Amino acid sequence: MELRTKKVLTNVGLAVWFFFAGVEYAVIIPTAWLYVESLGGDKFFFGMMFSSFSAAGLVSGILFGIWADRVGKTKWIVIFANLWAIAGNLLYSVGISKYLILVSRLLSGAGAGVGSAIFAQLTHTSANEERTRIFS
Repeated sequence: MELRTKKVLTNVGLAVWFFFAGVEYAVIIPTAWLYVESLGGDKFFFGMMFSSFSAAGLVSGILFGIWADRVGKTKWIVIFANLWAIAGNLLYSVGISKYLILVSRLLSGAGAGVGSAIFAQLTHTSANEERTRIFS
């Protein structure tokens, strides 16, 4: 595949990924408190559930970044991480207990950590001169 075509496809794929990540926030943030409260959760549990996404993303982001640097290709890493995020969002939609909601946000956060591998891919496919434009 030609380098220019690969860059365009990479950018389109990233735009789609970031769009769906934004859609996830648009759905979760407004509904999370009422959802947790309806399952018997209190404010402390809501805080744990809400922060678990970020904590899982922090840990998995480091792991996905290391994996991407070692392998050099991120296609399968992104697919793997997206499966985690999809599984987490499906569990969130089931909502039979507050603990399932906590696990679902952990899984979704682990999938969201792939952002570091995506930025590694951008680094691998761009020249030093164009990185500022790409990352901004």
